[in-house]
Amino acid sequence: MKSYETYEIADFLLDNEFVAWVKHPTRESDSFWQQWQLMHPTRAVVLQEARYWVANLAVNEQLPADQAVRLAVARVQAQLSEDHLPFSNSASRHWLVSAWRIAAAILVVLGIGWYGLSVNRSTSDLAALPEKTNDSLSRENRTERPLSVKLPDGSRVVLAPNSRVLFPAQFGRQVRDVKLTGDAFFEVVRQPLRPFIVHAGDVNVKVLGTSFDVRTSGRNGEVNVVVKTGKVAVSKATGVPSSDQTAVLLIPNQQVTFSAQDNVFRKTLVEAPVLVNQKSQETDFVFEETPIADVFDKLQTAYGIQIDFDREKLKHCTLTARLTNESMYKKLNLVCQAIGGTHETVGTTIVIHAESCNQ
Repeated sequence: MKSYETYEIADFLLDNEFVAWVKHPTRESDSFWQQWQLMHPTRAVVLQEARYWVANLAVNEQLPADQAVRLAVARVQAQLSEDHLPFSNSASRHWLVSAWRIAAAILVVLGIGWYGLSVNRSTSDLAALPEKTNDSLSRENRTERPLSVKLPDGSRVVLAPNSRVLFPAQFGRQVRDVKLTGDAFFEVVRQPLRPFIVHAGDVNVKVLGTSFDVRTSGRNGEVNVVVKTGKVAVSKATGVPSSDQTAVLLIPNQQVTFSAQDNVFRKTLVEAPVLVNQKSQETDFVFEETPIADVFDKLQTAYGIQIDFDREKLKHCTLTARLTNESMYKKLNLVCQAIGGTHETVGTTIVIHAESCNQ
């Protein structure tokens, strides 16, 4: 049995079984890795990062070999934290070994040889250096891969290519303001007495401590905000971010799109909702003659999504099924199929349409 708990990102990328699971998942492999993450929660972040690289680098398999190699290695270099750049000979050797080990693993994943490898190893080509404007710093991602930027309060921004973030050298005592142009993922350090506000296009995004995506590069000046964890309040830039009356509140698995052209917020569910309740596990979705109301209640709690159904009409319905390792919508499809019903998404609510079951 492999000691996956000692694996780092490069080890996962070099593991054939892991790569096979990411690229061609099966019920068995999904079950194994879900259980593994539950048994090793402290290593789940490493696994998910490795999974991200395998999944996202796969799209480059059709590129010319030398171009794919350059892109792969550049992405690896961009992933390495600024805090681990070489400042001494020993640190430099450690950094280079780590970078090239991961790069070698990526080449194996892509099925590309070492020929044609030509990469500038200096950090100057990763992105623009911090640019000081009065008391503010500007970071722009001029590369073809995500760029991680550490903010003064310890929060992190992952900038998409051709995106830019502007922030003060030191945040004020009452508020933490940043300005975004383009797309980015934010991971905000929780500070309840000092809100974090992202100014993006025609909207303000206010949080206390959470993680979320902001995209401003849509058509017609659209701004899209997707919440991963915590709560977010999104308001028009001309409004007051702290006012609930002018803000759209979002929780995990919800998103909002603001259209500057229509001057309207559209709040919906994300395309692929994920488990948000820490106590919920995929193994919980095994039912044996379970009342259908309990099934819907469990789904609602696990995904943090409101599910409306007629309890009285469905009080005699039960379910015997194993729904582990299925997406939320696949679970709903199977449940509705079992009771002869259907479901539809209305805004951020799922509505169940079904007739009563026979006693």
